[in-house]
This record gives sequence, C-alpha cells and structure tokens, in this order.
Amino acid sequence: MNTQRRHERDAIKIANLAGQGFIRSEISKKIGVSVDYVSKRAQEFEIEIQRK
Repeated sequence: MNTQRRHERDAIKIANLAGQGFIRSEISKKIGVSVDYVSKRAQEFEIEIQRK
C-alpha cells in the first residue's frame, strides 16, 4: 500500500474518532500511531480535534 493511501485511511480513522470527541492522545493510542502523526494528518486533511 502506498504512503498516500495509508495517510488517507488513517485520516478517515482520525476524523471518525475526533467526531466522537476523542483528543489527540486518545486517538493516537486507539490507532497505534504517535500524537505528532495524528496532528500532521489532522492538519493535512483539515480535521478539527477537540482539546481538553
């Protein structure tokens, strides 16, 4: 699977979890990636994530 496709799939997961009210650290634990990776994908795909 190429990198762009993986980023798109991860962004969908991030958007779904963000829509459920999870914060960056919780999302990163749920999908098994770093908080920085979640932040980069959120910025790249314009996903709003709640803050505590």
